[in-house]
Amino acid sequence: METGGGRPCPQCGQRLTDDDRFVVWCTSCDWNVRGGIEDEEEHDGPVDAFRRRLSRAYGEELFARMTSERPPRPGRGAAYVGAYTIAGLVHLLTLAVAGAGVWLLVTGWRAVIPAVLGTLLLGLAWLMRPRLGRLRRHGVRLERADAPALYALLDEVADTLGAPRADVVVVDADVNASVSVFGLRRRRMLVLGLGLWEALTPQQRVGLLGHEFGHLVNGDTSEMLVIGSAYRTLIEWYVLLRPQAWAWSRPPHGCSCSFPPPPYSCSCTPWRN
Repeated sequence: METGGGRPCPQCGQRLTDDDRFVVWCTSCDWNVRGGIEDEEEHDGPVDAFRRRLSRAYGEELFARMTSERPPRPGRGAAYVGAYTIAGLVHLLTLAVAGAGVWLLVTGWRAVIPAVLGTLLLGLAWLMRPRLGRLRRHGVRLERADAPALYALLDEVADTLGAPRADVVVVDADVNASVSVFGLRRRRMLVLGLGLWEALTPQQRVGLLGHEFGHLVNGDTSEMLVIGSAYRTLIEWYVLLRPQAWAWSRPPHGCSCSFPPPPYSCSCTPWRN
C-alpha cells in the first residue's frame, strides 16, 4: 500500500513515495525510473552490452526523428520489396491451386476422381484466399451521431497527424486498442478497449489515439491486404499440415497495442473471416 514520507532518494535526497504495488522511483531526478535495469547492465556480457548500446542509440535517433517538424515516412528498402515479393508468390500459389481446380473440373468433370480433386482444390483455394476484413462483431459500435464529442477528438488528432479519419468506432471491454480497415471500400475502424481507456489520463488518451492513427499514417493497415493476407495464408497452410495448431492460428486482427502488464508491444495481424 502507498505510504507518504518514505525513505530519501539516494541520488537527490527527495522523499520517496513507497507503494509495494509498483517500482519505487524518484519524480525529481528519475532515480530507479527503469526499475533496476541499470544494476543489470553492470553485469552484462559484451554481447548484451553492445545490444543495449545499439538499442539506446536507435531509440535516441528515432526520438529525434519523431520530434522533428515533420517525421519522414519509412523508407521502402530491401525488406519492403522482399516482403511484397514473398507475399506475391504466396498469392500466386493460391491462384495456381484455384486454376488447377478449375482445369480438373472442366477437363475431367465426367470422371469421379478429377471432379473430386478439382472440388477439393477449389475449396483449398477458397480457404487460402485474401481477406478484405469485416466489421468487428464484438463490442458496441458508435456512429458519429452517438458520440459527437469523441469523433470530434478523433478528427482533430487525425487531422493534426495528417491521417485519414476513422469511419467506425467500436468500444469493448479489453485492455487494448487497435485500428484496421475492412470491406471493399477499405473503411477504417478504431477499436477502443474501456479497460485501457478508463485507466488513462486525458492527455494519455490523446497519446493513445495519436499512436493508433500513426498506424494509418505509416501505411501499416494498407499493407495488410497484400502482406498480411499472405501471412494469413501461410498460417492456413501450417494449420492444414498440422491440425493440432488450430487453437494457435486465431490471432486478433488489426494493428493493436498491448499495455499493462509489460512488456508493451504493438503488432498488425491480418483478418480472418
